[in-house]
Amino acid sequence: MAMVYYMKPRYTKELTLERNHSNVSIVKRVLLQEANVQDMKGHTLEKNLLNASINCEKSFGTKIMCTRQEWEHTAEKPYRCQYCEKSFKSKPGCVRHERSHTGEKPFKCQYCEKRFVEKSKCLLHERIHTGEKPFKCQYCEKRFIERSNCITHERTHTGEKPFKCQYCEKRFIERSNCITHERTHTGEKPFKCQYCEKRFIERRYCIAHERTHTGEKPFKCQYCEKRFIERSNCITHERTHTGEKPFKCQYCEKRFIERRYCITHERTHTGEKPFKCQYCEKRFIERRYCITHERTHTGEKPFKCQYCEKRFTKKSSCMSHERTHTGVKPFKCLYCEKSFSDKSNCTQHERTHNGEKSLKCQYSQRGFSENVFSLQLKTEFQIEASDPGTREQKGFCIEATVKKELKDDVARGEGPVIYPIAMFRNVFADADA
Repeated sequence: MAMVYYMKPRYTKELTLERNHSNVSIVKRVLLQEANVQDMKGHTLEKNLLNASINCEKSFGTKIMCTRQEWEHTAEKPYRCQYCEKSFKSKPGCVRHERSHTGEKPFKCQYCEKRFVEKSKCLLHERIHTGEKPFKCQYCEKRFIERSNCITHERTHTGEKPFKCQYCEKRFIERSNCITHERTHTGEKPFKCQYCEKRFIERRYCIAHERTHTGEKPFKCQYCEKRFIERSNCITHERTHTGEKPFKCQYCEKRFIERRYCITHERTHTGEKPFKCQYCEKRFIERRYCITHERTHTGEKPFKCQYCEKRFTKKSSCMSHERTHTGVKPFKCLYCEKSFSDKSNCTQHERTHNGEKSLKCQYSQRGFSENVFSLQLKTEFQIEASDPGTREQKGFCIEATVKKELKDDVARGEGPVIYPIAMFRNVFADADA
C-alpha cells in the first residue's frame, strides 16, 4: 500500500456525495483536499467518503471515530452494563463502570499499595510520589499534575467563565460547578446515602456523609494523631500546626486559614450582608447565622441532648451542653494544665497568661481581656450607686467596664463591638422600672 501524506492544500473543491443510509438518501458535502502527491488523492478521498458522519459535516480517519460521532447525534448507547440498567456510548466506558460493581482495580501504583480502576488515574496518582507537575500556567509559575487543573487555574488569570447557568446569569470557571449550581434551581439531589434516606447535590458530600455512618476517617494529620472524614478538613487542621494562613483580606493585612473565613471577613469591610431572614428584615454575613436566626421565629430546635431532654438551635450549643453530662474538657490551656469544656472559655483563660487584650473600647484606647455581659453590668451600676468604696476595693473601674455586643453575624476571628458602660445606664434603669 502506498503511503498517505497529509499536506497543506493548494486549493479545495466541493464534492457532493450521495449515500444511502437506512433507505434514506443523504447528501454529504466533503471537502476534497488536493495535493501534488498522487497517492494522497485516492486514499484521502476514499477515507473521507467512507468515514464521513451522516449527521454533520465532520469526517474522520477511522470508522470507529465516525461511528462514535454519530452516537453523539442519535444519543445511542449500545453498550449496556451487565450489572445494572446503565448504558454507555463506548465499550471502555462500560468496562470502567462495571468495575464499580465488581470492585476490580487492575492498576496498581508502583510506589504504594493503592489500586485504581483506570490507568490514567493511576498515572496521575504516581505523580504525587514523583513530584512531577508537567503542566505550567502560562501566566505565573504554578505547575499542575493534570492539564485540566492547569486550564482551570489559568481562567483565574483571564477571568474567563465559559459555563453559564441556564436558569440565571451566573457563570462558572468549571462545568462541574455550573452543573452543581443548576441543581440548586431544580432541587435535584442525585446522590443518595446507602445507609439512610438523605440525598445530596454532590457525590463528595454523599461520600463524606456516609463516613459518619461507617466511622471511617481516612485522612490523618501528619503532625498529630487526629483523623478526618474529609481531606479539606485535614489540610485546614494541619495549618493550625504550621501557622500557615494562605488567604489574605484584600482590604487589610489580616490572613486566614480558610477561604470562607476570609470572604466572611471581607464583608465586614464592604458591609455586604447577602443572607436575609425570610421572616423579618434582618440580614447576615453568613448563611449559617441566618438559618440560626430564623429558628428564633419558627421555634425550631433541631439538636437534642443525648443525655437529657434539652434541645438547642445550634449544634455547637448542644455539644457544649453534653459536656456538662460527660465531664469531657477537650480544650487545654497552652500555658498551664487547666482544661475547659468550651473553647471560648479556654481562649479567655489563655489571655490571663499572655496578656492579650482582644476587646478594645471604641471611645478610648483602652483594651480589655474579658467579656462583661449585661448581668455583670447591671450589678456594676448597683455598686456604683450604693457603695463606691466597695467598688474600689473590688477593683472595679467604671471607665474600664465594657459590654460585648452579642451579634450572631460577627465574622470569626473578628473582635466584638464594645461600648462604655455609661451607654447602658438608661437601658438597665428601664429594665428595673
